[in-house]
Amino acid sequence: MLRATILHLLLLIAPTLLFFIYLLITRKISLSSEKRSEISKSIPWVPLISLGAILVIASLVAISLSGGGGPDQTYNPPFIEDGKVVPASIE
Repeated sequence: MLRATILHLLLLIAPTLLFFIYLLITRKISLSSEKRSEISKSIPWVPLISLGAILVIASLVAISLSGGGGPDQTYNPPFIEDGKVVPASIE
């Protein structure tokens, strides 16, 4: 569960992070800039966060469509047999 949460958080911040890397590479901003407030006002926050949200939604849709069994299959949860954990299965 934690892995899925981290994946979706990374997808949410990926466009913003890539945009900052682009700005650093093209020297439009520097790490020691004294004009950080002006730069932060000129960053397109809404499109970047919207793109991140679209990536998260797309990944959730892809995961929901690609996983699990069919409607006629039965889910068997994990259980302990002879002191060993038998993993979950779909029959």
